[in-house]
Amino acid sequence: MSVDWATTVTTVGSVAVALVGVLAGSLLTNRAERVHWSRDKQIEACAAIVAESTRISPAVVAAAASMDEVFWGHSDQFIQQTATSEAA
Repeated sequence: MSVDWATTVTTVGSVAVALVGVLAGSLLTNRAERVHWSRDKQIEACAAIVAESTRISPAVVAAAASMDEVFWGHSDQFIQQTATSEAA
């Protein structure tokens, strides 16, 4: 029995190339699936924020806006060092 080396090398090379192709395809598919999963989770989180923000009453929004205005008004005094005292 003689071994035809050309056929053996070609067959082994073909198998190796096929395995590398499968491995590369698997890695690329895995990465794409992770990106899609992450994007889906971000969309779900944004939808939840929008759903929750529609339930907030106008009184809560007005109170938050008032607190924000007071906070920034006083923080500007301390940043510019124009506040007369800590109580002010």
